[in-house]
Amino acid sequence: MSNEIFYEIFDYLDGFDIFYTFSKLNIRFNHLVNHSFLPIKIYRSTSFNHIVDMHYQQFVIDNAHRIISFYIDDELCMSSFFLLYIYCALFNRLESLVLKNIYCNTCISLLSDLTILPRLFSLKVDPRDRVIRFNEIYSLIFRLPALKYNKVSASGQLLIDSLPYSTDKFSLIEHLIIDYTCDVYNLLKILSYTPRLTHLTCKYLTSTESIILEMPVNTSNLKYVFLRQCSLDFDQFEILIKKLFSQIEILRFVTTNGDTSYLDADRWERLILRYMPHLQILNFKDSEPVLRQFTLRPYYSKLNRFISSFWIQRKWFLELKICTSSFPSTIIVCSIQPLKYFDENFLYE
Repeated sequence: MSNEIFYEIFDYLDGFDIFYTFSKLNIRFNHLVNHSFLPIKIYRSTSFNHIVDMHYQQFVIDNAHRIISFYIDDELCMSSFFLLYIYCALFNRLESLVLKNIYCNTCISLLSDLTILPRLFSLKVDPRDRVIRFNEIYSLIFRLPALKYNKVSASGQLLIDSLPYSTDKFSLIEHLIIDYTCDVYNLLKILSYTPRLTHLTCKYLTSTESIILEMPVNTSNLKYVFLRQCSLDFDQFEILIKKLFSQIEILRFVTTNGDTSYLDADRWERLILRYMPHLQILNFKDSEPVLRQFTLRPYYSKLNRFISSFWIQRKWFLELKICTSSFPSTIIVCSIQPLKYFDENFLYE
């Protein structure tokens, strides 16, 4: 087999495992493994003895200039090994870093040293604490000079209130995933730092008492928005569209509010024509519980408006599912999607 095929195989393996397994196999593999241009990926999801072993440490130091990605899902490895060397300027090719199950204090200490890395394009952070100081974490993330992709996950309570709106500090982030419950107020704060953002995904967007856009937020480059769950009523959602989403081309979301206004086709038509002229793909799902003794006819009269010429010309079609197995209510699930992009599982992406 050609060297290129082996390089492709090596792309799926941990760098130290490649070195440990192949470097002494024969002359050819010794050359392949030790070739200065072979990029190295470090993947560790559990603690192994050699993580803290001198041989492993020496391997990383000797090959720091070839390492392009770190994936570490182990706090012991993070605190006892990785923090000792990440500040080293030799990691000048590091492009991707995943910090999973890391304590918040360790994460903050590490992020403060990452600004010297000239090619760190992708960062995923998943702290394990129950209470997370995301105000400090985001402040450090937005300082990273080359970052294009960022995903922040959490299952604990978030402390982000002290993150101020930005007026003069901006990030180069283009793809942002907020993988936790976030309210509109804090979303606006985050977006104030990301004027180059093109793709936004939010796991669960919740409402605040009132949505007041006091500070201007530049979202002129935003083309794609995906809200896996959205608890805003349609009045609040309309404000976001008018102020933040006017340039988007793809809008996908799942409502959890129960507001039947989302099924107002005429209101959607006015909103799209006036405030979303570039919209090409609209995917949204709305679930409504209906007591069995009530008729479904009022819903039909609303949904029939989705077959007007406006929707047909754009090839956006309505799918209606009625689940009568739910007790004591019947569940109506409405989906608006372009026919050629029809995918009932889009909410799981």
